[in-house]
Amino acid sequence: MSRCVIICAGEYAPVAFATEKDDFVICCDAGYKAAEAMGVKPDLIMGDFDSYGGQLPDNVTVMRYPVEKDDTDSMLAVREGLNRGYKDFVLLFSLGGRLDHTIANIQTLAFIQQQGGNGILIGPRDTVRLLKNGSLTLNRDQSRTFSIFAFGQTARGVTLTGMQYPLYNAEITQSFPIGLGNHILEPQGTVTVTDGTLIVIESEIN
Repeated sequence: MSRCVIICAGEYAPVAFATEKDDFVICCDAGYKAAEAMGVKPDLIMGDFDSYGGQLPDNVTVMRYPVEKDDTDSMLAVREGLNRGYKDFVLLFSLGGRLDHTIANIQTLAFIQQQGGNGILIGPRDTVRLLKNGSLTLNRDQSRTFSIFAFGQTARGVTLTGMQYPLYNAEITQSFPIGLGNHILEPQGTVTVTDGTLIVIESEIN
């Protein structure tokens, strides 16, 4: 099935990402400005509009919510995507800007996982995934670093192959950042965790 692409109101800069024909695109609040800059027409615009007060298109459905609510705008968009049957989510421009919103978006990835879906956060310099009890293979990119951190609890059975700093059946805790700043040396690198969840981050080298 196609993806639900959610254009958020985080830090904007040109990124190597393009929507596909079958994607369902939701703009969150000021994420509409990013969509305009990308030349992307959304299928839906939603949010509390505390960060965007400009003109909205007449030919796109707009869903407005109060500022005082439990869900973030990103979470509202995820719930809408789930209700429409989507399982694969891309949250674009969901990093940078306010740190609290970045943490909220990482927790939103956990919510997507709990609903049986998969998600990724994409910003101008970083991508973030959650890996729970499984494996992930990534292509080498010499312009980026690779980091892993325990999420929610200690992660056990962590194995890294194809990396500058390999691990085998290791334990990653939340109190020591041993997974920071690795590099993929082989054409592909693989990270595996058998018990727990990892935050997997790829970052551009400054």
